[in-house]
Amino acid sequence: MRVSVSEKFDIGKVKTELSNFGKLSQRKFAYLVECINRFGAKGTFWWLKTNGQNDDLLESIQDLLTSFEDPSTPLNLVQQVLDNYKLPEEDLGYVLWYSDAHNKLLNFQAVLEKKDKFDVSLLQSAMNELKYIGQAHEFHQYYGLETLQKKVRDMYQELQESISKNQALNYEKIESEKRQTELSLKQGELDKLKAKAKIKTMEAVKIKEKRMAIMENKKRKMAEIELAELEIRKQNEKSEFDAKEAEAKRQASLQESYRDLEITEKIKEMPLEDLVRLVNTQITNKKILTFIQLAQLDKLKEAIEAKKA
Repeated sequence: MRVSVSEKFDIGKVKTELSNFGKLSQRKFAYLVECINRFGAKGTFWWLKTNGQNDDLLESIQDLLTSFEDPSTPLNLVQQVLDNYKLPEEDLGYVLWYSDAHNKLLNFQAVLEKKDKFDVSLLQSAMNELKYIGQAHEFHQYYGLETLQKKVRDMYQELQESISKNQALNYEKIESEKRQTELSLKQGELDKLKAKAKIKTMEAVKIKEKRMAIMENKKRKMAEIELAELEIRKQNEKSEFDAKEAEAKRQASLQESYRDLEITEKIKEMPLEDLVRLVNTQITNKKILTFIQLAQLDKLKEAIEAKKA
């Protein structure tokens, strides 16, 4: 039994395979041209080494770009993916920039979380890697990573703004601390002036108290002197009074003696009858002459007796 050609071969399938082969051949040829354009005479050699991986590389790059649509995708994923393929040595440095930026950002984040410190130097180091990535246009264009490069540039800009804000905050903090320091210094100077004024006031009070004590001492001494002078004056006055009193008594005694003598003389000259009558009159009236003391009465009596004799 004979089998027809149509039964042996699926012409549609063959056409599809031929079409796919044609497309594959076109891609391979295009990649060959690309290698020659980039590497010149060595392009063919590089094509032979990497031709078998090129389709997978392109597919992995598309998957990589899709992964970076998630903002939480780490930058070191670029190296993790591209390390599976052979790349020119000059391209490996660009790939490492992603991992270096990732590690430095992690270091900055760790310090920020552990020490609660915004370390600008660490962040600036990571941003340098991002800056290099943002400037590597030929690398990203060659592998079709322009969208990833734009994300990195956007990240760099955001971090630059964060640094600017942090610097502004630091400047404000420094200015605030500076103002606080100036206020503290001014307050210190004010306290110092107050302390000096207080010391001067205390010294003035002490001087015033000392002066008052001196004045009080002078007053006390003057009072003591006045009291002593008063006592002396009193003593002098008493002495003078006593002297005058003694002199008065002496004069009175002399005058009394003179009167006694005068009376005695008068009595001697007085007739007996008159003398007796005088004495009797005084005795009857219970009086005595003011200039005769009681002690002198005996003398009168003696005088009378003498006259009788």
